[in-house]
Amino acid sequence: MASGEAALGAVAMESEADLGQVSLDELRDALGRLTTDHHEIIMLRYMADLSPVEVAVALDLEKSAAGVRTHRAMAALRTALATQLDTRTEASQ
Repeated sequence: MASGEAALGAVAMESEADLGQVSLDELRDALGRLTTDHHEIIMLRYMADLSPVEVAVALDLEKSAAGVRTHRAMAALRTALATQLDTRTEASQ
């Protein structure tokens, strides 16, 4: 897993211990399920390793708006990952 992907996976799973380990394929699939806006802000913040201020500038947003959007995008990613992992668990039973 590339360093940005590893960091993103760790952040996505933060405080969600019940979700367990996520594979790179699962992470990519979950990212693919996000809206374009959510995907874009996550890519800028975690994959391109931009600071919150740099993300705000890149998207022509106030820093606070970029922070809110990042928070919402990560919540959406956690939901997508949880759904995938629920499906994986059901399939293995």
